[in-house]
Amino acid sequence: MILITRPKEESRLLRDKLEILGMDVATDILSRFRIRKNKKKWTTKKIFLISSPRAANIFINKKILNFQNAFLIIGKKSENKLTKAGYKNIIHTSINSEKMYHYLKNKFRNQTAYNFNNIVYLTSTVGNQNFQIKLDKIGIQKKIIYETFYKKNLNKKTITLIKENKISACLVFSKNNANHLVELFNKHKLKKPAEKIIFISMSEDISKIFKKSGFKFSHHSKKPTQQDLINKLLKIKGVVKVPL
Repeated sequence: MILITRPKEESRLLRDKLEILGMDVATDILSRFRIRKNKKKWTTKKIFLISSPRAANIFINKKILNFQNAFLIIGKKSENKLTKAGYKNIIHTSINSEKMYHYLKNKFRNQTAYNFNNIVYLTSTVGNQNFQIKLDKIGIQKKIIYETFYKKNLNKKTITLIKENKISACLVFSKNNANHLVELFNKHKLKKPAEKIIFISMSEDISKIFKKSGFKFSHHSKKPTQQDLINKLLKIKGVVKVPL
């Protein structure tokens, strides 16, 4: 059985894809979100750095940005959401935060007429802290647009499945989820049975969190996309890769 810990809608969509492939799926939603109120549209003089599909959805649904706003985007999924909604003034898209920081440090000021103080990083109360520290050093400001709340316990069903060794693999999409999972395993005294789970993460950095915590069956996808994560799962399970 495959364990998914994504937010509600993302878990549902991923579960449907995996079930089509004949896999049994369990879900345990670790976090919930609350949007912070923004009463007016923001100035077009700023460049907005968006690092998640959730942030992209907030702007699209709440219509708090103008179509003239310029964007720096992390992730093709976020880029696709914005362009589909009509926001097409995209300066640059990177596949992950590390590559975005490299672009900002080495190419941004040479390739555009802007400075770092024109950029606003739009994020959550629980964001990529290492990335934020790097942005702080080069003078990029942060604006929190939504709050993230993590649950204090795993579901009783999840605890039982892990104790009975019925969870064979767990898909993990963020460092925050990885760290929180490790905390909950320790809290519920699930470390020993959870060591048998194969953790498949979106990046090497996420995978390292499990390895450093003693979970030796930790893998990561080649690319930070859901499709590549599924492909990695299929490869590990010995299933021929198929397009979804």
